[in-house]
Amino acid sequence: MKNHFDFVVIGSGPAGSIISKFLSEQKYQIALIDRASDKYKGKKNFIFNPYVNNCPSHYTPSFSDQLGGNSALWHKKIYLISKEEVTNGKWSIKYSEIFKYSNILAKKLGIKHNELIYNNNKKKKLFKYSQSKRAEFSNIYNFLDLKNKQNIKTFKNSSPIKLFFKNKNRIKSVRILNMENRSVKTLVVKKGLIFCAGGLGNTFLLKNLTPGLDKKTGNFLCDHPHIQIVKLNSRLASSFKKISKVFLFHKNKKNTEKKRELNIYTNIKNYFAGIQLSTNIDPSLILSRIYLKTSFFNFFGYPIRFIGKIIKILIFFVNIFFKIYYKIFDIIGVNGKYSFEFFFSQQKNPKNNLKLNRDNKDLFGLNKIDINWSISKKDLNIYNRIINEFLNSSKKLKNKKFTLKKIDQQVYVGLHPSCSNSFGKDKKFLVDENLKIKKFSNLFICGSDVFPSNGFTNPTWTIMTLGTRLSYHLRKKFK
Repeated sequence: MKNHFDFVVIGSGPAGSIISKFLSEQKYQIALIDRASDKYKGKKNFIFNPYVNNCPSHYTPSFSDQLGGNSALWHKKIYLISKEEVTNGKWSIKYSEIFKYSNILAKKLGIKHNELIYNNNKKKKLFKYSQSKRAEFSNIYNFLDLKNKQNIKTFKNSSPIKLFFKNKNRIKSVRILNMENRSVKTLVVKKGLIFCAGGLGNTFLLKNLTPGLDKKTGNFLCDHPHIQIVKLNSRLASSFKKISKVFLFHKNKKNTEKKRELNIYTNIKNYFAGIQLSTNIDPSLILSRIYLKTSFFNFFGYPIRFIGKIIKILIFFVNIFFKIYYKIFDIIGVNGKYSFEFFFSQQKNPKNNLKLNRDNKDLFGLNKIDINWSISKKDLNIYNRIINEFLNSSKKLKNKKFTLKKIDQQVYVGLHPSCSNSFGKDKKFLVDENLKIKKFSNLFICGSDVFPSNGFTNPTWTIMTLGTRLSYHLRKKFK
């Protein structure tokens, strides 16, 4: 019976860790599977996503290679998706229900829930204030101490490579491969299998492992384009201190992580945008993109790491040069040290999708995916309108005008892939409201990919909230 589990959870990120934690509290036996080797710790050791074959040059899907998934890379920013985003995005779950499970999760983690909710703006203004909280925790797997939970068994450096079915629609077992020792195990699934492998990973696994879903999964990929524009000097930037990133004007690093941040947000024609004062765009952005893709340089399937190390050294010296450059020009009053960071929602576009690449396989023998992603002319027009509405709303910025042209050079994207496996009531949706894949009786999915729309809010807390809701549903369903 040692390889028999009530639930098998694929992925130890924000969704998988929360679901495993809550199900284990009901004495269920959990197998938690993650392909991360967990050897290289810290935010600076992220790599290019190992199951992505090709993507646009400006799309950078990173991979932490740590248990905890991309929660090991995030910047601890947590706040719940707003009621506006849920209503305008036509989510089939009521906001009150999302709020309820968010509150449950906050109590479980010892967080004040009112610090994660948007400010109520009684006056109808185009630009409104919202708040976010810096979490006391980073890597969610470590924070929940899942490694030491008796009824959770973690299989790191492992990936599912085959699913076995009963009557074609019920998962009865899953075969996993451990990359470290090349061993193969078959885990019996007594109740349910839950994909929590992330906004890209869920689609990658569904396309490889589930018969008949290749063309139904991975469509309408959305993301949050981050664009930094409008250079400011220190004098002008200090006027917008209220909406600055928390580290900009606070020298005491110990208090920085505990503070709440404010930013401005707006909604124009169902497009959402958040705006915050930040430092100027990273001058080594192009080098960073190249560094992420150094995993392509390999020898018989193993990455040649020295190429990445050379690029990291170049990035180090480029950043030092520009820090000195910005400091000198800031002293004499020339703009450049600070900029406004805009982060936008995106409308669903059939041209944006994830496709299975039949020619290239990853180290586990699964076909990699190709990412097709771009910003439509309609998106671009609305983004330009939002930017200039913001500039014209401030007396200090009124003389500035801006037009986004070479978007690939200005955008930073790939952090929040979403909407490619949206849930909903209609037959056109792959996933139902309880996050069950409709074709199967015991196959569930949780992550940003199930969002019906992506809004502009950082999705991590909302993912964890949906994971909480799913765990309560499973506890009730299999009681």
